[in-house]
Amino acid sequence: MRALLIADLDAALREAPLLRRLTIGLLDAGVRVSLALPRSTVDRADPPLGVQVLPYRTGGAIWTRSLRAGELLDRFLEHTLAGEGQPTIVHAFGPGCMAFAAAVARLGGFALAAEVSSRQSLAPGLDATARVPRHALLAASSALGSACIAGGADPATVRARPWSVTMPKHERGWNQTDRAVSIAIGGAGRSASAWAAALRGVAAVAARHDQLAVFVDAEAASRAGIGDLVGSAGLTPILSRVPDFEGSRSLVVRCDLFLWPERLGETRSIVLDAAHAGAAVLAVEDPDVAGLERQGLAELVGPASDGWANAVGRLVDSVEHRRERAEQAAGVISAQHRSAAYVSGVVEAYEWCAEPAPTTPSDSA
Repeated sequence: MRALLIADLDAALREAPLLRRLTIGLLDAGVRVSLALPRSTVDRADPPLGVQVLPYRTGGAIWTRSLRAGELLDRFLEHTLAGEGQPTIVHAFGPGCMAFAAAVARLGGFALAAEVSSRQSLAPGLDATARVPRHALLAASSALGSACIAGGADPATVRARPWSVTMPKHERGWNQTDRAVSIAIGGAGRSASAWAAALRGVAAVAARHDQLAVFVDAEAASRAGIGDLVGSAGLTPILSRVPDFEGSRSLVVRCDLFLWPERLGETRSIVLDAAHAGAAVLAVEDPDVAGLERQGLAELVGPASDGWANAVGRLVDSVEHRRERAEQAAGVISAQHRSAAYVSGVVEAYEWCAEPAPTTPSDSA
């Protein structure tokens, strides 16, 4: 079996660790993998041995989509001649490449798997798969899987495939109670009000705690427009903006607290990595991530700044509380977000897509 993984710009930059871990798992399962990335990101790619990286053109008028899809298809076929005749799956990561991936699948006569990891990717995923006869929707949570079905998807095509961690477990020194408490704040930055509330909550805690260090996603912070707030809230001396926050995550996932102030149903592997590393995760209340609280992976916080101040304050003040949260989250990761389970689920979806569609009397007439 062959797989062509196509990532949009956001996934290529922010989910590079997940894509790498998935490709390694697919190779181990006997799937021949090629990875298609926007041209601007190819130089940053670090593919596993045996994975061909294929650049593709992004942007342009809609009428150029078929032309650009044909270019990528030609490159893919050129590099996979030995696998000719094998079932081939196009796997789309990110809403920005859904329609493009569907065009590649149609031109090649391939099946399509569309990764639905947020409300933003739901509509593009449904639209793309509707154009390809054999397809599957891979939902990153059960809530998003239900949303796919509510949006009109055939239940038989929907698979809930929770993402996995991408980094080894981090052993923490829980007895070090005299050091500064570190807080990481990540997300897409599209929920400006949620970001502002979280920062005001952190600032309230910082006003009475002289050992805080705050790290924020530089790109998300810019998108959320928090520059003036950082200064007025008195956070400038303790706040650092981290470029490539999710692409190179070894620092931020080891912070004591990991805040996720988004209200858009965003699924990010960095949240799993932070919980796996022992960080206490706080996420804003959101219908699409409510399962995090039920699972014990994260504590959900109301939209007001005092809710953030109370939640952050409890964790900053008590290393025991942080340890309890970490141990609870570790159990969730072990039970529901193992890498082997994610890869096997993706392979199962590929195999289902590769099966010939059942014929009916009208089909054979």
